[in-house]
Amino acid sequence: MYVATFRFRFTPVSPDDWQRLDVLFRASVKYGSRNHYTPAQLDAWVRRMTPERWSELLTGNLFFFLAETVDTGEAAGFFSVSSQGYVHSLFVHPRYGGQGLGRQMLAAAERIAVAGGAREMTAEASLTARALFESCGYSVRRKQDVVLDGQVLVNFCVSRPLPTVGVPQTEIRPVWKERKRFLDLLLLGDEQESAIDAYLERGRMYLLTTGGESVGVCVVTDEAEGVCEVKNLAVRPVFQRRGYGRCLLRFAEACCRGYARMMQVGTGESPLTLPFYERCGYKVSHRVPRFFLDHYDHPVYDGGHRLVDMIYLRKPL
Repeated sequence: MYVATFRFRFTPVSPDDWQRLDVLFRASVKYGSRNHYTPAQLDAWVRRMTPERWSELLTGNLFFFLAETVDTGEAAGFFSVSSQGYVHSLFVHPRYGGQGLGRQMLAAAERIAVAGGAREMTAEASLTARALFESCGYSVRRKQDVVLDGQVLVNFCVSRPLPTVGVPQTEIRPVWKERKRFLDLLLLGDEQESAIDAYLERGRMYLLTTGGESVGVCVVTDEAEGVCEVKNLAVRPVFQRRGYGRCLLRFAEACCRGYARMMQVGTGESPLTLPFYERCGYKVSHRVPRFFLDHYDHPVYDGGHRLVDMIYLRKPL
């Protein structure tokens, strides 16, 4: 039984944040797991996480989130999860033990995986974390020995089934490097490259693939006062009307829900695009007159209509 005294938000992090995660990881392992592993085992575990290993993880297919206290912004823990439901890491700083943070992070990871279409959650739980996973409905599949620097550490493969709401047989992954290699996709959502350049590097980019093929892309930025904005959402024409755009949008919303209060999107007055967002729960907020006339160097058409005003829609998170 715990009594929570802190409130937490879960903020997406980039590869540049690896040192903040490293401090949390070392504290959690050395102090939080000392009752379950020997000092030699803990040292071997910590040595595994080099700067190169952090770079490998943070630029792969995992989504990392930093848990911060709402009142002070102090780092309290972190977790990472793939869109297919694999929880790679879940660590709580000992200072914030007993606050239910581990349970909250695991629930957030599950919401993100459900949005991505995952059918089950899987993880490799340490001796320390096994009780948390089992209390959250996970079952142990098997016990395994992990060898690190000659030390044998025991952990457990655990899993839990999920309700499926997304598009099956897909993967969504973050893109941090060489984003312009997906320019053909980005231009489907915003047909002027200079406009894309204005937000591409400051946003978070999500790439949806199926069968190894890049199908869709979404770029989300953090705006003022707890608002996130979908700057670009596009699906290749041959894959449209199959639920991939909705899946990408739902996944982006799930990633922002842990720290933002509102998601917004700006689009033209298109008979195709506006109904899509309205079906996804967005409502018209306001419009910017002549936006497409003043900011684009050529006429922009969508669904056979020339776009003039920018229409903003919003959805509470």
